[in-house]
Amino acid sequence: MKITNKLFSFLIVFSITILSFSCSAPKKYSQKLSFAETVFEVLLPSPLAADEQLILEILDEVTGIALNPERFKMSTSDGIVYSARLPLLEESVIRYRYVKSGENIIIEKDIFGDQIHYRLVRIRNASKIKDYLANWGEGAGQVKSGELSGYIYDNKTESPLGEILVVVNGMQTYTSNNGYYKFESLPLGEFHLTALHINGEYEPFQQNAVIAENSITPASFGMDPAKLVNVTFSVTLPVDTNNNAVIRLLGNIYSLGNTFSDLSNGGSVFANRAPILQPQGDGKFSITQKLPSGTDLRYKYSMGDGFINAEHDSKNEFISRQLIVPSEDITIEDEVITWASKKTAAIVFNVSVPESTPASDFVSIQLNPYMWLEPIPMWKLGKNQWTYTLYSPLEYFENSQYRFCRNNQCGLADDDMTKGANAPGYQLGLLEERSLTINYQINNWFGLQPDEYTIQPANFPADNSIQVKGILLESSLNSKGLSNFENSLVNIGVSGANWLFLSPSWSFQANVNQTIGLNPGKNLVANDLVEIKDKTGEAGMGLAIYPQIKTNVPLNNYWTSSDLSFNWWQRWFDQYERFILNYADFCESHGIRTLIIGGSKVSAAFPGGILPNGNPSNVPYNIPDRWSLLLEKIRSRFSGQIGFALPYSPDASGYPPFISSVDFLLLEFDTSLSTSTNPTVEDLTENFNSLLDNNINKLYAAYQKPVILGINYFSVDGTASACNGTNSNCSVPDANPIDVSEQADVYQAILKSSIAKTWLLGIVSMDYNPSVSVKDASASINGKPAFKVLTYYFNNLN
Repeated sequence: MKITNKLFSFLIVFSITILSFSCSAPKKYSQKLSFAETVFEVLLPSPLAADEQLILEILDEVTGIALNPERFKMSTSDGIVYSARLPLLEESVIRYRYVKSGENIIIEKDIFGDQIHYRLVRIRNASKIKDYLANWGEGAGQVKSGELSGYIYDNKTESPLGEILVVVNGMQTYTSNNGYYKFESLPLGEFHLTALHINGEYEPFQQNAVIAENSITPASFGMDPAKLVNVTFSVTLPVDTNNNAVIRLLGNIYSLGNTFSDLSNGGSVFANRAPILQPQGDGKFSITQKLPSGTDLRYKYSMGDGFINAEHDSKNEFISRQLIVPSEDITIEDEVITWASKKTAAIVFNVSVPESTPASDFVSIQLNPYMWLEPIPMWKLGKNQWTYTLYSPLEYFENSQYRFCRNNQCGLADDDMTKGANAPGYQLGLLEERSLTINYQINNWFGLQPDEYTIQPANFPADNSIQVKGILLESSLNSKGLSNFENSLVNIGVSGANWLFLSPSWSFQANVNQTIGLNPGKNLVANDLVEIKDKTGEAGMGLAIYPQIKTNVPLNNYWTSSDLSFNWWQRWFDQYERFILNYADFCESHGIRTLIIGGSKVSAAFPGGILPNGNPSNVPYNIPDRWSLLLEKIRSRFSGQIGFALPYSPDASGYPPFISSVDFLLLEFDTSLSTSTNPTVEDLTENFNSLLDNNINKLYAAYQKPVILGINYFSVDGTASACNGTNSNCSVPDANPIDVSEQADVYQAILKSSIAKTWLLGIVSMDYNPSVSVKDASASINGKPAFKVLTYYFNNLN
């Protein structure tokens, strides 16, 4: 995008006509706000080269952080301090960052060399914003630093506020459920601290914070709750809008699809999470949303996401509307001028899908102009018929690629002809003067082929002790994957499961000096968890929370690339403790009575820990005390039952002694059950029964704790032997052929043996993908013969 000194069009003229509710006829209301002269001043770590220019980017989070920035040249008198002066609307919240132009455009980095997502400032009056730019990406910045931490609470009730976004000098973190936040490495100086609730339910907070070398700056404060008002959006659409189109309201708050994250398309909005407008019969569409008064709402209408099929202005440019939500109920009358971004006629995709397509599934289209973008839900025409009209931005899509998938799970549940995360799609050629219609028949979906699998009858003892029949959802689940959750929950209920195990996550970095915490684009947020809790309760199922770390690199690489020194371990455990206590607080405040900690992903942190590569993890001498103290802290703030998850070990004496203080054990079982390349169910049953009696029973006997068995086997050839004798680990994608029958054989063997053991409390199928049923190589049993096996056993267990 070209560099410009013009302000946004909505900053030049800002007047929104709305209708206020009253007993008499509605009257027009024009919202007029004042401008405040704002000076952005930034200190660079070193002078720019002669051919380089410093640019201030004002970002459009609804269209996409990387997709529609407005850029302003900055000036300098000494080559180190640069400034720009802009008139900005009072009460607006500005996302911005710095870039330098030269041979390439380079976005600023933080002290660790990670790209700045955005800086944040609330405009209240004329002011100067002072920033420090730490790094251009040459590696970790060599700057002195200090710490900043504090608690954020409700000003009226003094209750702690969780999941508040806090931004200081471009570095971001979220508060825990106890309101605590912490930055461990901030550059020295005085900076704006800005705090936002991701749904705007509290008024934005801003103050200055002074960071001193080797010091901890305390910054605790309260935030005022915002008044919720009804805002009705009524919009008139262009006459060429497809009659089957689904119109969505996208915005910069979580309830309108924003994830506050960088997604694969350069945007921040999940289209399927944005609310849908309803036709009113007069050519208009509308929706009413409860929105917090005072919120600087940026929004747009779209038939896709913020980039694809979003509305454009009269010059065919992207548009992002702005409303400072007032303190009264209002109706906004808008008009979409056009969906098009250029003169090229629209492209219509008509897709016929196989009869075998599950009735609850929806079809998505995915486009690849430079990489595969986030999928967009298509529009249903009738049974097995779907359509989508692509209006914009067509200038990006000449000779691009397209493909189709189920439930937005492209790369996993694709058309069989274009399957795979990085597979090529079909080439798209545009026609300048007439519309293009593409009619496509999907003959087969990948992973949806029928199977013929025989379940061997079992004898079900009347006195079995299996009380927990559970499904553990995969830890990689994010809000996009919840689009089909209600249907999946019905499917889980059909299996006979009576417990759902949920694994919320935080993002952990190998460099423990970097901020850990929530990433709403990758991790479920509290709103998601509450929604799952409510729906699970309505289904009559129990709910257990089992928090899992999510690493920025593959788990094996995470552990092997970590420092593992004494200080590293102390910092790591501090972070893990904060992570776990966050969910202990969440469970206690939301009436969830079961919490599980530990597990194979953090078993390197157990006493005598072993890394995934088999080497010792160098845990310090005090690690048993740290675990014991963590359990004590959980008990002090959580009144429910605590479980500890353990990877299976043939030596019960090798389990950590502190597990004696928990209420039950979750044994994650994925070990080899055979050395044969073609084992029978009978062979597997005999071998597993021996492990139950000779090894697993010792764990129960040693600690006298109820044991829940977690089954975790991939759907690949060799899974029964844990892929011993193959060239790769079972978990390595595409390394072993898919074999859903072998996974089902393992399930039959384990379940047949387990139901006869009176000391087993429960059985859990692990890493279940609720987003889509597909016969892939993963451990999820959704749509596979192993699900039928589980259903047979769960429904016959009394």
